[in-house]
Amino acid sequence: MNIDQFQNLTRRLVDRGGSRRALLRVTAGLALPGLHVLGSPFARAAEVADAQCPTGIYQGYGRNRLAQTFKAQHTGRLTRATIHAYTPSTSNTDDYLIEIRTTTRKGKPTKTVLASTQVEDIVRPPVGQTTEVNANFTPGARVEKGKRYALVITGVGGALPILRSNKEAGCAGTLFDDDDLNNKFAKDTSTDIVFATVVTKA
Repeated sequence: MNIDQFQNLTRRLVDRGGSRRALLRVTAGLALPGLHVLGSPFARAAEVADAQCPTGIYQGYGRNRLAQTFKAQHTGRLTRATIHAYTPSTSNTDDYLIEIRTTTRKGKPTKTVLASTQVEDIVRPPVGQTTEVNANFTPGARVEKGKRYALVITGVGGALPILRSNKEAGCAGTLFDDDDLNNKFAKDTSTDIVFATVVTKA
């Protein structure tokens, strides 16, 4: 029984003068083992940590636009990505456009955007620290396990994203630059961007 069917049943009981006891019997029946209201997204969806590049030596890397590729570890919707701003402007007004894009067969970011959001007024952290920037995508980018995607960060209104990077081993994917903002990405093998993604499994 789905939610609509349950609502129609209770409405008919009320319209026909059904007692409170009858309504309680219907509700209690749904609580029996093996019986549940179908169509509830909360029973099926689960957030899981996905691709990431862990924190390494403290250093920053900046371009007008940069992209970190990765392979999805789960199938579902990528609903959140986290990066770490290294030195936003002192006015705390930097905005970043954060996207999930597809990649070519060779692993280079494309122009195709699967999800995007703009994070505004990123706060400059104290010296020796970074500001955690969370991009929440609604409804999220549909991703498949084992397939490669790109996390793309672009400065808005002249802002220059400078992000915490990791030159050590253990990072997923490859870093690409698009400093001219023309979607012509060039590979940079010197470092990777520290990031983490979350996938909501359906």
